[in-house]
Amino acid sequence: MQKIGFTLIEILIALSILLLIFSITLPVSFSMLKYYKESQEVDKLVIFLSSLRRDAFLHNKEHIISEKDGILNIDGKLNEIEGLKFFIDVPIIFYKNATSSGGIIIVNTSNFKFKVEISSPFGEIKYEKI
Repeated sequence: MQKIGFTLIEILIALSILLLIFSITLPVSFSMLKYYKESQEVDKLVIFLSSLRRDAFLHNKEHIISEKDGILNIDGKLNEIEGLKFFIDVPIIFYKNATSSGGIIIVNTSNFKFKVEISSPFGEIKYEKI
């Protein structure tokens, strides 16, 4: 008589290998998902800063960026962005002629910390996790 199928031991071995693979990959995947979601919030900040730089040039108006108590302060008006806290050591200015004073904004999300760097004089904006 020929046996068809798998023995209980073979099924248990295959199941334990799968569980081992999942136990290694799932925590890494969840961490990557958290980082991705929080970096999207920083992307929104970079887009907002880019629009301020463009607005300064198009409307011939300077914009001064600072922070007060962890809240972004644009031209004296507080702009709270939910879930983000900011630290700006020296105010950053977008000048009328499309240049910038340059500076660094430290952004704290719920799990990560990012450094947003605005270069001088052309105002290139980039960020990285710190």
